[in-house]
Amino acid sequence: MVNDMYAHWCRLSGRLGALFEQRPRLDIAARTLLAIFGGYGLAALTTASLSLALPMPKAQAVLTATLLSFSLYAAAVIWAFSAASAQRAWAVVLGLAVLPAVHLLLVGIFA
Repeated sequence: MVNDMYAHWCRLSGRLGALFEQRPRLDIAARTLLAIFGGYGLAALTTASLSLALPMPKAQAVLTATLLSFSLYAAAVIWAFSAASAQRAWAVVLGLAVLPAVHLLLVGIFA
């Protein structure tokens, strides 16, 4: 079953890659959406997670996490346009967003 799911994902990934190669405007649009919304989401999740996880007074933890989020957002924007493909850029940013999201779920922010 896992092999079937992997094969299906590979076929889907190949189709999306071919679609982006054939339509450069779609590739730029996907990267732009990632840079704007994906970068913001990653920075917001990381800020919230670090604000709760840093072992310092609340005000300093929030300030430190917020300052870090600016560089994280800039790195996400740079990565969105420097990755080899839009798919890889989305995969990396979404993969990085999983850790703070899981932390927040465990802490109970989304409940």
